[in-house]
Amino acid sequence: MIRRSDYIVDLTIRNSLWVLQRFPYERRIPLAGHLMKHLVAPFTDMHHRITSNIDLALPELTKEARNRIRTRCLDNFGRLFSEFYSFPEFHRRAAGFSVIGPGCDALCRARRRGQPVILISGHFGNFHACPAALRARSERVAVMYQHMKNRHFDRHYVKVLEDIGDPAFARGRRGTIGFIRHLRSGGIVAALNDQHDAAGTVLDFMGLPARTNLALAKIAMDHDALMLPSYGIRKADGLEFDVLFEAPIPHTDPESMTQALNDSLERQVRAHPEQWYWVHRRWKNVA
Repeated sequence: MIRRSDYIVDLTIRNSLWVLQRFPYERRIPLAGHLMKHLVAPFTDMHHRITSNIDLALPELTKEARNRIRTRCLDNFGRLFSEFYSFPEFHRRAAGFSVIGPGCDALCRARRRGQPVILISGHFGNFHACPAALRARSERVAVMYQHMKNRHFDRHYVKVLEDIGDPAFARGRRGTIGFIRHLRSGGIVAALNDQHDAAGTVLDFMGLPARTNLALAKIAMDHDALMLPSYGIRKADGLEFDVLFEAPIPHTDPESMTQALNDSLERQVRAHPEQWYWVHRRWKNVA
């Protein structure tokens, strides 16, 4: 059933995007962050969700510090949203992103020998920065995505994802088959693994129990894929990124490998807490 409210929300989003697109990129991105902080978030429950999660995971910080993280998190999310819908320009800029980290050499070796690669990130910084940087360097990077509940919004959201991914696969049986075929051909796939999964295994994240899906680790083991934590870390100017490839996760067992991924993301969140999307209900079992 399509709700009238979904249509209104989508119409508002599309009109906002139309207005933002009238501005040059360098003004559009910070403006989107400003609008998210001051016009969008106050009329949703985002403030409450973010505050609750930060209070839960970072209780040692002062209230002022936690409020600062919330404000900057909203700014980052607004910028991310506008970058997503400005992908041709974002992609052109990606050729100049700094590519750093101990995983770079491992990635190059995997490409030379045709080994499949799974780039795993979270809702952090701009998680499209890593695929975009590789694509700008002539690599094909497939992406996994999940359909939005708002079917009006989902139509244009998926269209953009299909432009970003090379190719793009929707979560589900058919998408998983395509995902695995792409891996078997020696391809690169990018996926996120930091949302609550009701059927997932309870692992540690930020010092709290968090149900986490083990499927990506299982797929990596089954297909001898390099499992590489990767992050697009927003720089101080708010427009450019460091594309970080951490050291590969050794193949041991799915639970240990996935815990290592959680630990990797936790390090980035603690280093740059304002760049994680705190609005997700990551700790449903405790929050």
